[in-house]
Amino acid sequence: MNLRPLLRLIDSLWLLALIAYLIAGAAAAPFHGDETTYVFASADFDRVLRGEWGALRIETIEGDRVAYERLLNGAVYPYAVGAARYAAGVGSEPLPPRNWVWTLSFDDNLLWGGVVLPSVLLPARLAAAAFMAGAIIVLFGLALRFGGRPTAYAASVLFALNPIILLQGRRALPEGALLLFGLLTLWIAAGIARQRELGHRDGLGRWIALILAGALTLCSKQSGALFIAAAFGWIVVPELLRTRRLPGGM
Repeated sequence: MNLRPLLRLIDSLWLLALIAYLIAGAAAAPFHGDETTYVFASADFDRVLRGEWGALRIETIEGDRVAYERLLNGAVYPYAVGAARYAAGVGSEPLPPRNWVWTLSFDDNLLWGGVVLPSVLLPARLAAAAFMAGAIIVLFGLALRFGGRPTAYAASVLFALNPIILLQGRRALPEGALLLFGLLTLWIAAGIARQRELGHRDGLGRWIALILAGALTLCSKQSGALFIAAAFGWIVVPELLRTRRLPGGM
């Protein structure tokens, strides 16, 4: 009896349950000031829609807080927030006029409009949760490849229910995008390493996919460099070990 279809169905239901739990709590997550920063940055999506390309040019960051934040925070998640706002039909709703000011109290930030409107915040959080849902799926796939189903189920539940990951994945923050593209970079690197281990030629498509995934990781958050370093090591270290085992190797 072929159990593969049944196992795949169970896998899918398991992942759907984890993702549903993630999304169900998005509206109830406590507000974080950085959510204002990323929703504010999503105004770049509006500028693109209006064709204001010159407004996106960065000539200097001295005295230009918007340009500074644009370089510091990456573009992937803010643009996703912009797209989510328009998809939800709230693209015309007002955005915060500036970043959250951490030197002010919550009430003072609320006074000048620093707390994001609920109608805008929810689509932004759902965009973050969508990225995190993708990260759960990719992690499950990675664990399934290298440890089998017991490992995949254990890893995915520990990942998806980790309090910090769960909370940040529900907020309007870029951690979901960072984890999705970072894990995807590792997935692709693992595939390349496996093909090289088997002595197969590397397809150009895999390397292009690796470059794109790595670029999206960095453009999600600068700390994504850790994922790229790990992916690079996943490919290079086995090559160095194989070279040492070859006749004449050092």
